[in-house]
Amino acid sequence: MNSYLKFLSRNKLYTAIEAVGLAVSLAFVIIIGSYVWQQYAVTREHPDRERVYVPGTFNGSLFFIIFA
Repeated sequence: MNSYLKFLSRNKLYTAIEAVGLAVSLAFVIIIGSYVWQQYAVTREHPDRERVYVPGTFNGSLFFIIFA
């Protein structure tokens, strides 16, 4: 660990690129997670939620997910 910290202190550009890449990837994870959470919340509050189907494909076959 100590040698890695020494490496990072010597290579400022590499450290900056790694930090920016980590920040961008975490931002995308948060954005995608909040979008998925919102979609499930909308489905749960729908008055006819027993009748909501989401079409999808898996290995070329059609399937439906029922939110109840």
